[in-house]
Amino acid sequence: MDQKVIIVIPAHNEEHTIAAVIHELRMVAPDFDRVIVNDCSSDATSAVIAGLGEKQLKLVCNLGYGQALQTGLKYALLKGHDIIVSMDADGQHQPGDVVRLVSALQESGADMVIGSRFCDGHEYDTPIDRRLGQLLFSYLTQILLHQWMNMKPPSSRLPKKRTASAKRMSGSVSSKINLYLIPALGVKLRELPP
Repeated sequence: MDQKVIIVIPAHNEEHTIAAVIHELRMVAPDFDRVIVNDCSSDATSAVIAGLGEKQLKLVCNLGYGQALQTGLKYALLKGHDIIVSMDADGQHQPGDVVRLVSALQESGADMVIGSRFCDGHEYDTPIDRRLGQLLFSYLTQILLHQWMNMKPPSSRLPKKRTASAKRMSGSVSSKINLYLIPALGVKLRELPP
């Protein structure tokens, strides 16, 4: 069954990186739709996106990453997409991972896949307070949901339509808390290295 896939890219002041991200996505995932949610950038981000002919949703004031992502999720659902990939505009996420993660989502039977650079056992230089918080969230996930999750910033999130609907209902809560709400609603979650 062909599923409609969209890549949602929240962007704020990314004039120097957004073009490279879009060009690479066009090469590695030409059949996937894309939408950039411009979170009221004060630089030339909007002009770069327009010059590339990409679909752009312009927010009238800076709402932050979470609300820009929520806007992209709402758009994707309104347009009937089955799988939604969220990706950063700063080049930190690897566009080449998108197709592999979408395939893993389709093959795994999961409702949501999280591409996490922490799955591969590598440690990153993180302040001690943040590491302790991440460890606490991981243990809470294990206790409450009987599933271990590396509660650290994910590389990419790929929800299916019903998962995105659940995430959208959770409002502007932080993404870590959203990851708790999703499995609590009976959604199957899988974490993979990017």
